[in-house]
Amino acid sequence: AALGGKGIIRLSADDPGREGFIVKTVKDANVSYLICGGSTPIGSLYAVYALLEDFCGVGFFEDGDRVPQKKSLDFQDINIAEKPYFPIRQYLQGCALWYTCYYWTFDRWQQELDWMAKRRYNILVMSGSIGSEVIWYKVFKDLGIETTPPTAWNKYQADIRKKVLDYARRIGMEIITAGGEARVPRAFINAYPDSDYITTAVTVSATGIVPGDPMFTKLLVAGMREYNRFYGPSYIYNYDPYAEMRPGSTHAQQQRIKMNYARSVVKAIKQVDPQGRWFASGWAFRDEEYWPSRDVKAFLDIIPSDMFYLSDPIAEIKPLYKKDDYFFGKDWV
Repeated sequence: AALGGKGIIRLSADDPGREGFIVKTVKDANVSYLICGGSTPIGSLYAVYALLEDFCGVGFFEDGDRVPQKKSLDFQDINIAEKPYFPIRQYLQGCALWYTCYYWTFDRWQQELDWMAKRRYNILVMSGSIGSEVIWYKVFKDLGIETTPPTAWNKYQADIRKKVLDYARRIGMEIITAGGEARVPRAFINAYPDSDYITTAVTVSATGIVPGDPMFTKLLVAGMREYNRFYGPSYIYNYDPYAEMRPGSTHAQQQRIKMNYARSVVKAIKQVDPQGRWFASGWAFRDEEYWPSRDVKAFLDIIPSDMFYLSDPIAEIKPLYKKDDYFFGKDWV
């Protein structure tokens, strides 16, 4: 504070900004200081990591840190001020959550999250798989529908997820959570026979509510709210438009389903969180027969650009951004 009052260093809410930081050596009255700081706690954390890596020889690796043994450290003439170039730096995706991370303990998760922070990732993708049974059991129960109760394993997974998300937030990360296409069990169909249902099957088979049916939006809203209540607030919601599925028996029905899906998800997110964002994996768009470029454009045109971004998850192998004209102006990863 004293150095700031003398104008020797300057840190404010806007400078260097939310994730920006400074690492600087200064002198005041013949006393030398080493300053690591930022506008926010996450910026200050990044400053410490930069000092350790760039000036102390520490290596941050996914399987552990390398900390060299030194008797002394000599810092002279350091003057670094950095801000992240990319505001979105996210990590993990749905397949990893299902096939690998699904079996991690909290200690293993903590190791991964610490590595993420050291590598300056700021968004954790932890969408609907881990612990989702607990959420949807409660959603259906609130609608008066008894489904199979969560198992001890499901509850354990939900507890792990809660701890992971709490820890991720503490080290400055945003969370991508929630998701699904309003899939429902048989008990739901029996209780609401007048809703409009579809069965989807390519590599994934499930019964869901047709987008455009009011119950579709109602279930999305209920799911998001329960995720936020149980796991803490999230401001980025993951909804993928029927990846590895081809709902609809005719071209006209397929068109209605896809376009109403976009309208319904936008409506649901705005209802739950007016500032919320929609993240979608572009994996679905690799099915060029079901998602020709004209349909991708029509789908994306429905979604307001300021609340949406998507990823091109196999860009190195099959660059969808080229097929779909850089996603027609939408932000993409």
